[in-house]
Amino acid sequence: MQDITSNLTCTPTDPPSEGCSPNGVVCSLCGPPLPGRGYDGNPVFSSTIHASGDNIPSPPDFIMRDDCGTYADADMASTLPLKSYVHKTGPDHPPWPGATNAWCELNQQVVAADSIVNREPLYQGKTLDVQRGYAYDFFYCKYNDFLTLAARQAVSAGFDTAQVFARDMCAQRAQEFDISNISRASFVQVYGRGMYSEDQVPTADDARHLGAWLCAMGGSDGLTGARSDGNLADIGYCHYTYGDLDPTYPGEFCMYEECDGWDPLTGQLVSEYHTASNGHAPPTKLSLTGSPS
Repeated sequence: MQDITSNLTCTPTDPPSEGCSPNGVVCSLCGPPLPGRGYDGNPVFSSTIHASGDNIPSPPDFIMRDDCGTYADADMASTLPLKSYVHKTGPDHPPWPGATNAWCELNQQVVAADSIVNREPLYQGKTLDVQRGYAYDFFYCKYNDFLTLAARQAVSAGFDTAQVFARDMCAQRAQEFDISNISRASFVQVYGRGMYSEDQVPTADDARHLGAWLCAMGGSDGLTGARSDGNLADIGYCHYTYGDLDPTYPGEFCMYEECDGWDPLTGQLVSEYHTASNGHAPPTKLSLTGSPS
């Protein structure tokens, strides 16, 4: 593992919390599931899992990768293709799970890597409590077809079905974008274009480019690009978090408990469109220095 600069080291908390990996490296979107969402047990670190995987925990316990952050100091302006961080692991990593990806190596949105090892499409969504009315992610989800009935059915059917669906979507994105050359720099450019627009939402093309970025980040088994399931965690997050209120409220959405039928264990109803009988927050913008919380 390469040396981590001192300003990227931190003191892990017990239990683990957002901002600091269990191995003491600063991270983003790396916290545990929130209370009441089916994972109120104990974290089990990936380094303690046998190579055979015969001691993998079951909910309410959950796995957190503690081998991440090898390249946490990588420049956000780097043009190095993200596929460079996706590979089978060798002697510098614990033997399980046998592969790593850019989510883990860069310590960026580590909950996506944790979703894979927990074999739980909803895991990432269960770690977040996004500001009600947050419009950027809704349109990102919608334009990527992550809110379709087919996507919701795949997520609700469990990890294996969701994984097949995710890989099929990466194969589709590979026909639209050159996934093999997507880098941190190109991600920042595309993401920023929507975030700094007047409405603070992405265009359909930029949203789908970000969908291709998910595939470039890699998922399980050291696979990237058209064969990746690196989008699985975001597909699950979208289903868990957002309900589409078209046609009753065109262009609007509900989130979490605002949506009729939302369940903290299973997310939104498996339906193309949703209702919010008790009201919902209007689409809102965030401070350009802020983030969903």
